[in-house]
Amino acid sequence: NYKIEWDTVGHEGAANGAATYNESMLYSTTSVQTVETSSDTASLYGTFRLAMNDLVTEPLAYDVSADDMRIALEAVPSVGSVSVTRSEKSAAADGSYGFVWTVTFNTLGGEYD
Repeated sequence: NYKIEWDTVGHEGAANGAATYNESMLYSTTSVQTVETSSDTASLYGTFRLAMNDLVTEPLAYDVSADDMRIALEAVPSVGSVSVTRSEKSAAADGSYGFVWTVTFNTLGGEYD
């Protein structure tokens, strides 16, 4: 499953106060991405990896902590500084189980500084 969102406010709307720069992500000084695992039963297991610019993290456990995901992402040369939060989906409104990580890219690393 993929979740795709569009910025409908635009730069002018953000600049005129219709939304804060954090609400208008296309024109923010940071980028926020979500990572979500989902299962229709509570028996979720395994690992996954995250990639940026053809570089990938080490395998991450299905229930990786926010801090461990931050450490793994910051080990990828092009990532830079990130902040990560995690919430658990326990029979969420859509009936799924899993986790949602919110990753805020504060800076870029390596050649992208």
